[in-house]
Amino acid sequence: MTGVDINESFVRKYTGGFLDQDPKLVFRPPASMNRLGFLASVDHLPFENGSYDEVPAVGFLHNLPDEALRKAIGEMFRCIREGGKNIVLEDVWPVRGWSRLTARIIRRLDRGDYMRSQKELLALFQEAYPGPWEWKRYTYTLTGSELLYLARSK
Repeated sequence: MTGVDINESFVRKYTGGFLDQDPKLVFRPPASMNRLGFLASVDHLPFENGSYDEVPAVGFLHNLPDEALRKAIGEMFRCIREGGKNIVLEDVWPVRGWSRLTARIIRRLDRGDYMRSQKELLALFQEAYPGPWEWKRYTYTLTGSELLYLARSK
C-alpha cells in the first residue's frame, strides 16, 4: 500500500517512520515494508503512468480548490493502469442542513475550505474525467454526516 501526503509527519506516521524517495519502489517494494509513503501533492503525483490497479481518495478533497481538484482527478487517473479503478469517499454538505444541524456544524468547523454539495462534486468529477461515474450517497455516524462514494474504471 502506498500513502501520499504533503505533510511529512503524516507520511512518517503512516509508514512507521520512513519517507520513501524512489517512486519505482511501487513495482518492487522491499519485503520488509508493508507501506510506502511519499511526500507529494495529489495534483502532481511522483508515479509513472499506469502504476496502480486502484487509486483510492478518502476524505481530503474538500481541502482542494476546484482547479487543484480537477488536476488531482487527472493525476489519479494517470496513475491507474488500463482496467484499474479510482474510488473516492468524500464528505458533502447534508441535503437537509436544518434537519442535520450537528452534521452541518461539523462541516462548517472542518479545516477544509472547499466543502461541496453532491451536485458540485459530481460536476467537477465529470469535468475532470468525463464519462459514467458510479456514485452513491451515504449518511454515516450518529451526527448525520453525509459522504459521496464515487467510482470509475479507466
